[in-house]
Amino acid sequence: MLIPNGFDPEDLPEQTTPTVHDGRFRVVYTGSFSHSHISRSPTCFFEGVKQFVNRQTHWAQILEIVIVGSLSVEERRCATELVQAGIVKLVGSVSRREAIAWQQRADVLLLVDHIREVPASNIPGKCYEYLASHKPIFALVPEGATRRLIEALKAGICVFPDDVDAIDKGLERLLTAQSLDAWRVPGDHLLRFHHRTISAQLAQCFDEIIKT
Repeated sequence: MLIPNGFDPEDLPEQTTPTVHDGRFRVVYTGSFSHSHISRSPTCFFEGVKQFVNRQTHWAQILEIVIVGSLSVEERRCATELVQAGIVKLVGSVSRREAIAWQQRADVLLLVDHIREVPASNIPGKCYEYLASHKPIFALVPEGATRRLIEALKAGICVFPDDVDAIDKGLERLLTAQSLDAWRVPGDHLLRFHHRTISAQLAQCFDEIIKT
């Protein structure tokens, strides 16, 4: 029996907070990059954003990338140009409650993993937390379990973490979509990832082991 990770509904608002309509299209990332894994980096994402706004200059006044979490000195350096342009906002480390509040204020949530030599077998807990927000996910992920899950649920757009052109085109696809609803996962599709459901499965597994 495979028991997935998941999320606790009690950690989240009872209802999804409406996205703030202030004229900005807000992409939010919560967490760290290289501080979590030495090979994880936002560099290609920032390059993709630069390429996109240089190619579609009118979006520079609309797109806002919010990074909620700690960045290394090098990661901050890579973001400098976009910060100065008012496209990237660096919030820094916050409480989990505040991070979830930022997720709720997003139009799209950004998920970044690193390239691997073999398909990734793990799905980060953040992915389930993002799914629980019912917001579309822009996933920079390699082949593997996370990509399969997002594609199976139709929860967002997946591109490879080091493909700057695909990141550029993915942003364009999201910002020019008539509606983001196609990438919003209905709540009943996520019931299997509730911690209560997962706990019941684990208890059943232990019961079966004890019986044998």
